[in-house]
Amino acid sequence: MAPRSKVTALWVTVASLGTLCAIGLVAFGAVAGLAGILDQTAADRVYHVQFGHPGAGCDSKNTIGFDIDDGQALLCSASPNTIGQTHGYGFSAAQNAEITDLATQLGTDGLSPADQQQVQQRVDQIVADLPHTRRPGHGALFWGARQAWISCGLVLGSLLSLVLLWWALLRSAARGNHLR
Repeated sequence: MAPRSKVTALWVTVASLGTLCAIGLVAFGAVAGLAGILDQTAADRVYHVQFGHPGAGCDSKNTIGFDIDDGQALLCSASPNTIGQTHGYGFSAAQNAEITDLATQLGTDGLSPADQQQVQQRVDQIVADLPHTRRPGHGALFWGARQAWISCGLVLGSLLSLVLLWWALLRSAARGNHLR
């Protein structure tokens, strides 16, 4: 049997390394979880239609946008823009043309709030029918909401292992087994 001082040193070493590892995993999990939430939030905004004026700027380069005065496509569209047509992320050429034509037709005398809502509703209908493989983050195991959930599990698992490690250490000390 090992002398008590060696067992005590082993317990302190294991507890210290375990604590450092758990703290590192909690920190990594928290950052990865936040990144996953932010990724998912950004992906949800890809299909938000923005209405404004040319040159006024866009919320994001991944926004479908139309000029409020005439319904023409703004240059902030999600994919490289050809003049006069918008590109929704994962949309087919026919779907892009449909959205652009709808906005142009409704915008001949300016896009009213009702017209804007109609364009957004049509985009939402197309998005509802989009296959998962054509949406942002498809196929990635560690991305978006899934990343946030996996990271949450990592944080909780690390905290639980930290608590169990210290519980075992303190229980052992209370029994007088190792730390005298």
